[in-house]
Order: sequence, then structure tokens, then C-alpha cells
Amino acid sequence: MSLSINKISNISSFVANVEYSNMGHARLRHVNLNSIKRIMSLNLIPKSLIDLKQKCETCIEREINLLELVHCDVCDSNDLLTLGGKRYFITFIDDFSKYCYVYSVNHKNELFDKFKVYKTKVENQLERKIKILQSNRGKEYTSLDMSSFCEMYGIIHEVTPPYTPRSNGNAERKNHTLLDMVNAMLVSFGLSKNMWGKTLYSACHILNREGSL
Repeated sequence: MSLSINKISNISSFVANVEYSNMGHARLRHVNLNSIKRIMSLNLIPKSLIDLKQKCETCIEREINLLELVHCDVCDSNDLLTLGGKRYFITFIDDFSKYCYVYSVNHKNELFDKFKVYKTKVENQLERKIKILQSNRGKEYTSLDMSSFCEMYGIIHEVTPPYTPRSNGNAERKNHTLLDMVNAMLVSFGLSKNMWGKTLYSACHILNREGSL
């Protein structure tokens, strides 16, 4: 059965609108719906940019309970040290709640120790167990100690495909959001750049309170 010209035109228009909406959402780094509504209400973006009724496949929740999936990433500071001499920070993000824990560290290989600290704290507070840990393929994630620890506690460690760190999208977006906030706060309050560590914890606290990604 053939489609009429009007129907074809309507379908093409719908597909174009969806693609335009998805592009706008992606350019905003997949920020959540409430944040998009606030931005629109302030007239900072066109209200036609994003169709709020369209669901983004990237952002659809995969998990239904706390700690069933935890995203992790290590981010560097471009050799800019904190007042305490820290060069990197580690984020652990619960996929369901989007709640984030941040740890500043001197070296990437401190990931294993910080993961043990994080695991003990959240499992005790929430009375649940971490099921899946998702990260990229950095050496700090694939060490023998890390692998043995995950195997011992029945944690499935999912890693991104080779040479595709951006596949760890949730953690990457969180890092970008945190760093954007840190830079804005440093400039706004006239703070020196080595205060980024303290400011990072403040930014994380704000995001956790807002429930924002």
C-alpha cells in the first residue's frame, strides 16, 4: 500500500523534528528534563529547540534500584595541583539516583583504594550491594587487585570498547558538568586556580542536592 504525498511529508517533518531535538539535547550534554525546563523558562534557549515529549535513548534509565550500576571515571586537572597537591579526581555515580561521590587523589592508581572506601560507605548506608561497575579501559581499572576484588564480591566490571573513552558517557558528562561549575565558581569569586579541589566538592554537593546530571 502506497503512502500519499501528504503522509510522506508529515513523516519526513516528524523525523526531522526528532533529529533536531536530539541534536539540541546532545549539545546540552544530555542535561535532565528539569534543567532544560529551567533554561527554557529563562529564555536562554529557544523553546522549539527540544521536544520535551521525546525520550532520549541515551538517557533512559537502565537500572531500577540503587547501586545496580555505578559509573566511574578518573579525570586529570591538566597538571594544575590543588592546595593539597592533588592532581586528579575520581567520580562514582549511581546510575539510578545520579548521586555522585568525588575523591581527589595524587595518582590514578589510588582508584582501587578509593573504590573500596566508596563501596564500604554506600553499601552500609543504603543496605544494598553494588552489582555492576562501569568504567573505561584505563590501567587503573584493570589491575589484578581491582579484578580480584570485583570477582570476590560478585561485582560485574563492565569496560568500554578499546579507544572509546567517551562510551563511558554518564561519567564523562558528570565530569564536564563539575568542571564547568568549578571554572565558573573560581572566576565568579575571584579564587586562585589551585582552589579547584575545594570548589569541586562544593559543585558536587550542589548537584547532589539538585538531583541534576
